Amino acid sequence: RLVDKSTGELLRAVNELKHGTLRGLGRNWADWDTETRPDKIAGTQHSVHPYRVYMDGLRSPFNVGSVLRTSLAFGFEQVWASPDCAPPDHARSVRSSMGAVDRVPWKKLEIEEIDETEMGRLFALEVGGTPIEEFPFPESGTVVLGSEELGVSPEILKRAESEGGVVSIPLPGPKTSLNVGVAFGILAHGWNSRCSSSGEDFFQSPVY
Repeated sequence: RLVDKSTGELLRAVNELKHGTLRGLGRNWADWDTETRPDKIAGTQHSVHPYRVYMDGLRSPFNVGSVLRTSLAFGFEQVWASPDCAPPDHARSVRSSMGAVDRVPWKKLEIEEIDETEMGRLFALEVGGTPIEEFPFPESGTVVLGSEELGVSPEILKRAESEGGVVSIPLPGPKTSLNVGVAFGILAHGWNSRCSSSGEDFFQSPVY
């Protein structure tokens, strides 16, 4: 019976009931559950690294929110979005960020408007670059993520090639690319693991 189930089992039972009802009514599944669980670490202290990300024309608010959420999870210092990028404060971006939009500093601006000393070493996540396991991640820098359809713009890609390089995620299967949010998560883990092993740790206040 429902009253005998743990909280987790109860939520799953309610979820099954919801989707069963949707199937019975011939309705499509919703993108979200009816309730967003609170962030258990909100307001706690955490490490913040001099890692930044520039979203170059991402068109999907869901992907923008995913990048914000991953940036918070891996301690990124700053997120920038190009003027033609889906807004981080778009309703769907906010929802998929799971609260990260209010905690990670972000701005919308052209990449030329960013001070180079603030940006650090610029590199791009794109196909045809150095495999991620061989890439020399910078201790301080900015990774550029290109749009879902067009990739990194030629001008920014050329700049990245002359500065920090281009990093790629080898894919042994028949698909030649990943969703940008998924790819960024893999890169963020690799960057954090490689550089944090150097022993240097960065720290900021829990207000972020």
